[in-house]
Amino acid sequence: MVGEGGARGVALLGAAAEGEGSSDASAILLRMLQRPDWFTKEKAAVVLSNLLSRSQDPVAATGASTSASASASAGLKSFVEWLCTELRTPSAERSERTAVTCLSLLLKSGQARQIFLRASGVGSLCARLTPLHGTQTLYECCLCLWLLSFSEEATEELCQLNVPKKLVEVVGKANKEKVLRVALMCLENTLKGLKAADGNSSAGESGGRYDKVLAKLLECGLGKSLEVQRLQAHTDEELLMAMESLEEQLIQGVKKEISSFDKYADEGKKLRTQARAHFRSPPKTTLWIADVVTSSS
Repeated sequence: MVGEGGARGVALLGAAAEGEGSSDASAILLRMLQRPDWFTKEKAAVVLSNLLSRSQDPVAATGASTSASASASAGLKSFVEWLCTELRTPSAERSERTAVTCLSLLLKSGQARQIFLRASGVGSLCARLTPLHGTQTLYECCLCLWLLSFSEEATEELCQLNVPKKLVEVVGKANKEKVLRVALMCLENTLKGLKAADGNSSAGESGGRYDKVLAKLLECGLGKSLEVQRLQAHTDEELLMAMESLEEQLIQGVKKEISSFDKYADEGKKLRTQARAHFRSPPKTTLWIADVVTSSS
């Protein structure tokens, strides 16, 4: 019923997420994750992720007590850590796909993103950023990365793990609009976050992380990949807006590189002029050597 997304399933989930027994329902589902059979664990994980995603901040929304708040936070922490474990060491054939699906719902929450980062889940998630895992899992993986890109801490880790380069590869090979859209939106949001972080720091105009990542995207061929995707006549508005934004930033990056090269060329010309002037002038040591020779003779 949850998978089909019918009106009855939505109503039941809403009632479970907002009702007084929501913490009890979560606790029961968490215990079911410890069952030996994967069928039970998978269904419990899917229902629990839908339940928690519909109650982004259940404590604030329902005025729950401090003990209920602590219980809800502990339940979310346990579930996210369980998903990270399934990503690192899958216990069943479908566990990786199920974990990515659940995370694509949970990471809408800032609290869930922080727990995921502390559990070192980013690296395990990035390893699934490949078409080998199927179109739907690739889409959900890109969606998770896009949600993580709203966190400055996560953005830094994504750049350290070379995720922008992997996303360029996804953009170049994507044949589904939904995959291309979310990959482009992730790149766009990552650059936006880096630019904002550089603006709040003491980094120079040409030494910030934004400029470095943008140069890396140029080097990886993002511009060429965008040109190829333009030929596909996509109609999705969010996709087209993301493409235009990235193309404009790439153009500005090229201009900045040309400007930097011109400055470098000017400095080179000055050095060559100074060197020629130095070698054309008579050596100052000549008279000194002549005096020494004369006095010794």
